Amino acid sequence: CIAVSADPERVWVIPEELVKHPATKYLFSEFQGKWVWQNGKFDIQFLRANGIKGRVDYDTMLMHYTQEENRGTHDFGSLATNYLRAPEYKDESNKGSDGKKIKSFRSIPLPILYDRVILDTSYTFQIFNKLYDPVYSDEKSKWLLDNVIMPGQEFLSQVEARGIRVNPHEFNAVKTELVAEVNILEWQLQLMANPYLQTGATFNPNSPSQLKELLYHKMGLKPPRGFQENARKETLEKVAQTPFVRTLRDYKRAFKLTTTYVNGLERQIESDSRIHCTFLLH
Repeated sequence: CIAVSADPERVWVIPEELVKHPATKYLFSEFQGKWVWQNGKFDIQFLRANGIKGRVDYDTMLMHYTQEENRGTHDFGSLATNYLRAPEYKDESNKGSDGKKIKSFRSIPLPILYDRVILDTSYTFQIFNKLYDPVYSDEKSKWLLDNVIMPGQEFLSQVEARGIRVNPHEFNAVKTELVAEVNILEWQLQLMANPYLQTGATFNPNSPSQLKELLYHKMGLKPPRGFQENARKETLEKVAQTPFVRTLRDYKRAFKLTTTYVNGLERQIESDSRIHCTFLLH
C-alpha cells in the first residue's frame, strides 16, 4: 500500500489493489506539487517497479544529513523520537499474534499495517516541517542539498534500478574453473595429509580445529613468533612454507573466491541477468 498526505492530521491510504490504477499513476506522475519522503530512494523503487514515474523533491533523511553527519542518526525512528518525541511503535507493529517478529510486511495484518503507514506519513510531514527552516535558512546547507545530495541520490536511484549486467556465459565459465580448482586442491591436500591420519580417515580443510591439529601437532610445524597455533591467512603467510602449507594457501584463496564472490554474486543476480546493488549517500 501507499500513504499520501497534504496535512499531518489527514492521511490517505492507497491499498495494494489500487497501486497500479491509472489514477494512482496520474497522481504521482502529473502532480505539480512537491513530494516529501523519508529515505525516498528506497520507496521510489517500489513505485517505479509498478510502472509509476515517481520523484523525490524533499527527503527528510537527507535534509537531516546536512545538519548532522554522524551515521545512525538519520533513520526514521531516531528522527521521530528526536524531533517529535514520538513513542517507538514499529517494534510492536512488526510482531504477529504470537508475539514473534514478522519478517515480511505482507505478514502484517492490514489494519495494523495501515495504522503504521499512516503514522509514518504523518510523522514524515511533521519532521519535514521541523527541518525545513534550519536547512533552507542556511545558504550552504541549501546549496549542498539542492545541488549535490538530492541530484546524487537520484543518480544512485537510477543506477540501482538499471543494475549491473552479468554475462552468464563468462560467469559460468569462471565458476566452473574455480570449482574445479577447489576440488583438485582439496584432493591434493587429502593426499598430503593421509600419512598423518588414520587409514581411511578424511579431514576438512575448512575446519580450524582439524587444521590446527594437523599442522602443529602431527606435522610438527611451529607457529611464527607472536602468532598462536591457527590456520588464519596471516599465520600461514609466516609459517614454514611446506608443500602442504602452500597448497593450503592456494586452496583457501580459491575457496574464498568461490564461496564469497562467485556464489555470493550468483545469489544476487535477478531475472534480468543484472545485480541491483544498494548505494548509500549518507
